[in-house]
Amino acid sequence: MKAGLGIDSKTLKKVGKRAVLLGFIPNILEGSIIIVLAITILDLPFIEAGMLGFIVSPISPAVVIPSMIRLKDKGYNGNGVPVLNLASASIDDIVSVFIFSIFLSIYLGGVANESISSIVTPVVYIIIMVSGFFISKYSKHKDIIVTSSNNIWSVAQIYLFVIIGLLVNVEIAFTVGFTAIIIVLVGLILRLLGVWACLYKSIFTIKERLFCMVANLPKATVQASLGAVPLIYGVKSGDLILAISALSIILTAPVGLILIDRLGPILLTKD
Repeated sequence: MKAGLGIDSKTLKKVGKRAVLLGFIPNILEGSIIIVLAITILDLPFIEAGMLGFIVSPISPAVVIPSMIRLKDKGYNGNGVPVLNLASASIDDIVSVFIFSIFLSIYLGGVANESISSIVTPVVYIIIMVSGFFISKYSKHKDIIVTSSNNIWSVAQIYLFVIIGLLVNVEIAFTVGFTAIIIVLVGLILRLLGVWACLYKSIFTIKERLFCMVANLPKATVQASLGAVPLIYGVKSGDLILAISALSIILTAPVGLILIDRLGPILLTKD
């Protein structure tokens, strides 16, 4: 909803194709390399490695979306870079939820309800984001809705991150610590290469492309939301998946947020 509220139609037309590429390619690259590493280093079965790959791969809307809206409101919207990242971050998350749901459905034996939810959940997210976009474009009460969504999220995120903290098995987290760091960092490197490739020969300057790479660093919300799901469903490596998900948040969310806020005014131009 917050992403939809921050997107304006004029800028979206300008960056639309690149936003779609940015929402798909870096995510698929990162998720795929994490699957390969999880199979070869952690000896996970393919389906469980797939769940891990697409829990860790998405960037965090909780970090990226408010940051992009702040930069946009301050006027740092040259070439529509904040809107590009708003749209691509939302697509990125939807792609991950969709692919993760498919892996979970296969693990559970293709249960009908799980197969349906793997399609329904991303569709619901798309509808919510599009509704935010139309509210932003046509509603006279946009400011009230923005304030309400901010208030709701400020409470929800506390609950979300406390829950994932309570569920993490600290012993497993320490056991796989260094290996998990390697997996997360290699995945990030491939994501950043994917970001650069998506923006190659585009209207965006080198500085703007570098900023988009920075905006693709933080992970938090999706990892906190989905990290415990395999554990809840009885997946054999659920504890391990949760531990690596939590570690990816610790490694990337604070650094990503600081870099976005500090480098945004330096790398981006005003309207």
